[in-house]
This record gives sequence, structure tokens and C-alpha cells, in this order.
Amino acid sequence: MNYCPYCAGQISEDAAKCPHCKKQLDFELLGKLYMSGKKSGINKKISRHLWFKEHSHIFIPIITLVVGFIIGGILVFGFEQQSFAGERSDYKDKIAQLQTTIANKDSASSNSTEKFQEQLAARDEIIGILAEQKQILSRIINFTRRFATNSTITPNSADESDYFKRNVSYLIRQFEKQQENLEATGYTSSETYNLMPAPEFLGD
Repeated sequence: MNYCPYCAGQISEDAAKCPHCKKQLDFELLGKLYMSGKKSGINKKISRHLWFKEHSHIFIPIITLVVGFIIGGILVFGFEQQSFAGERSDYKDKIAQLQTTIANKDSASSNSTEKFQEQLAARDEIIGILAEQKQILSRIINFTRRFATNSTITPNSADESDYFKRNVSYLIRQFEKQQENLEATGYTSSETYNLMPAPEFLGD
């Protein structure tokens, strides 16, 4: 029988661990430890080796746990990075879709604004033409009222009568020109005017 160098308990010759004090037994290392001297470098190395071997049942689980935490952390970090990259890609796609929608709405709004402005411009053009026609009609009516053959106001001479006729003819041509411009805008009116006989009402 052998004895444990730590507790002096009886142990078997092939025992790797003392059944009494639970110390790890490595007689070869222990022999080297005691033969090498307490202050030698070999002694310190062997002492550390024995101490680690003795406490390996504590350190191995701790090291395994730490390594497991590190590997788990790396795996979780990689998974989160991949998930974040996927979410970022989805957000980029959604942002691009929103930007496209906003651009389309801005374009539609711009087109609507342009159409409305064109309608306003067309309306102003029609109003301007109608206003000019109204002025022309007022001048033609004034001429025909003042210098018609049955009017109490008559031209002083044939030249003056001819002058009034020429003015009325010019005004009629201007009115017809404005009527063509009005029809070109697409505007339609139920009122029609036949001004060609107007000069006949003036005195000769």
C-alpha cells in the first residue's frame, strides 16, 4: 500500500486521486518536486503544474463556461448584425418607396397647378377678348346712333359721313378679328352679331 503525501491516508498503487483528501496524485511530478529543491525554477513550474492539476475540477468548468459565453456572444452578435442589416435594407426600401410616392405626388400636384394656371390664363384671355369686343360694340353703336340717316344729328359733309363709315368698317373688322381669337380659345357663346349692315345706316 502507498500513502497519500497530503493526508497520509492509505491509497492503492494505481490511484490517481486520494479517496480521503480528494487531492490529485501524480507521484512522478511529486518525486521531481521534492528532488529538485524548493528554490529552483523546476520546482516552481512543477508546483504550478501540481496546483493546476489539483484544482482542474474547478478551473475547467469555469474556462469552459467563459469560452461558451464568448462563443455565444459572438454568435448572438453575428445574428443581431445580420438581423440589423436585413432591417436596415427593409427600411431603405421603404424610404425609397416613400420618396417615390412623394415625388409622384409632387409631380401630380405640380401638373395640377400648371393646368389650373393654364385655365386661369385662358379665362383671362377670354375675358380680355370679350372686354375688347364690348368696347368695339359700344363705339359702333355710338356711331350708328349719332349719324344714322334718320337721326337728328347728321354729318356736316359727305367727307365726314365717309369718315364715319370707314371708322365703323374698321371697328367691324376689329370685332371680327377678336371673334376669331375667341373661337380659337374654344369659347362658345349663344349670342351672334351681324355688323356688316351697320355702315348702311350712316348717311351718304
